[in-house]
Amino acid sequence: MISDDILTGQLAAPPRHDPVTSARAAAERLAERRRASAALLERARTLIDSSHARCMAPLRQHCTHGTAGR
Repeated sequence: MISDDILTGQLAAPPRHDPVTSARAAAERLAERRRASAALLERARTLIDSSHARCMAPLRQHCTHGTAGR
């Protein structure tokens, strides 16, 4: 069966490409990626710092080098 839209010529036009909207969407995606990257980097730094602190703790307990007067 043929659609009434086809018979009357009332087909919906495909959406037009809007460069401004497209650029805004791309900028928003980029900003979101940057925020996610910054959050991952901060998390990695936190993990490295805490790992380093745990690793160095035994040395701090037993090493007296450079701690005279404390």
